[in-house]
Amino acid sequence: HIDVMFVSNIPFLITVSEPIKYTHVKKLLSRGVFHMRNALLQVTQEYQDRGFSISNVYSDQELSLKNVVPTLSNHGIQLKFVGAGTHVPIVERKIRTLKEKIRCIIHSLEYKLSSFLLGKLVEYAANRTHLIPSRLFDELVSPSEMFQGYTNNLTSELLLGFGDTAELHNAKDNTHNSVNSRTTPAIALGPSPQGAKGTWDFFSLSHHGGDGDS
Repeated sequence: HIDVMFVSNIPFLITVSEPIKYTHVKKLLSRGVFHMRNALLQVTQEYQDRGFSISNVYSDQELSLKNVVPTLSNHGIQLKFVGAGTHVPIVERKIRTLKEKIRCIIHSLEYKLSSFLLGKLVEYAANRTHLIPSRLFDELVSPSEMFQGYTNNLTSELLLGFGDTAELHNAKDNTHNSVNSRTTPAIALGPSPQGAKGTWDFFSLSHHGGDGDS
């Protein structure tokens, strides 16, 4: 189930898979065919890499998505559209949930977010929804555990919140007689999707960009 969500006029492709209800977020440079196609192919590849098979994708009457039909068909995926003027309810509810979380976090911060940080906030909001166990299964297993294939470490997952400030150890500065600072101030972005299990991504304040793991 897919749709486009706008946050501060920035488009994000939102996908919700059934039955595990895992949510993917892809920031789009535009709603054009090229960016929509690439985002969709990235999502489908991530599922296939974890052994999932996607046969159908449900969407509303998004014009750019209609032009992606041939590409998905070549990958064995059928793109199905709901009736004109209607929306896909599953992803619509997810978008409302994400926007509520995003709005609450933005109003709790004492600074404005750049486009880059706003994109990271949307990813963080989706990540938080993955920790809630699904009631569709007998076992209490969260969407992230079903998608990733391992148990969540809630100690590290809930250690910080988006926008929390931290001091990161400068691993490269290992000289005892250096006058350089041994820590770097940074903003927590969320658990790292590419890093080692239990690590977080940060936005360095001293370098006005970049991120690191802790």
